[in-house]
Amino acid sequence: MHIEKIPTLNSYEDWIEKAERELLLFEKVGSVYDMANCLLTLNALPEWIEKSEKAPEMLSLLAKEKISIMKHLKLNVDKLKENDIDQALRLVRLFCNHAKHGDKKTNLVKIEMSASLPAKFPIRFDYLSVWDEEKHSIKANELLRNIIEFWRKHI
Repeated sequence: MHIEKIPTLNSYEDWIEKAERELLLFEKVGSVYDMANCLLTLNALPEWIEKSEKAPEMLSLLAKEKISIMKHLKLNVDKLKENDIDQALRLVRLFCNHAKHGDKKTNLVKIEMSASLPAKFPIRFDYLSVWDEEKHSIKANELLRNIIEFWRKHI
């Protein structure tokens, strides 16, 4: 008999599990809320790792390095499209803090949720549209999966 674990949010291990569950929900339903929840969780994960007393030193240093990278506001969309983890993490941070950082002085890329056309209701939001000089479509589930796999490999 399998007994389901009671979900908690006390450790970085809990937060990676949360991201994985949110990704599964997003892939099943295509809801913008599930996508945003997963992005918000992945934005918080490195700080949970860095502040954890249980994290091995190498993992803690990696998290600290990635937090520093995430704080740079300039996004290289070409590298992002090549699945560059640093650009993916930077996009997560930009998405989560866009309103906070989005003044005219910073020239941030524009980020929107988008769907494939023709669309049926309920609409599935499968893409993030990222605008610099032009519009780029990023498959959201691939972006989220790559980031989760990166952290899973190191946790």
